[in-house]
Amino acid sequence: GRFLSEQSYAVYIIHIPIVVFGAYLLRSIPLESLPKFGLVSIILIPVCFSVAYLVRKIPFVSRII
Repeated sequence: GRFLSEQSYAVYIIHIPIVVFGAYLLRSIPLESLPKFGLVSIILIPVCFSVAYLVRKIPFVSRII
């Protein structure tokens, strides 16, 4: 829980482009909206937290985010 809470603000800032890109990649999958939303959520939530962790490792970024 502590790891997730440390990354939460960074995820809040960076999640929009990641989610849009993920949805764009999965647009050709022949699913209805709700199952596709679930699939994107399952895949991209860990991706968002991983990217946030990596972004916070950049020098001086952790002071801001």
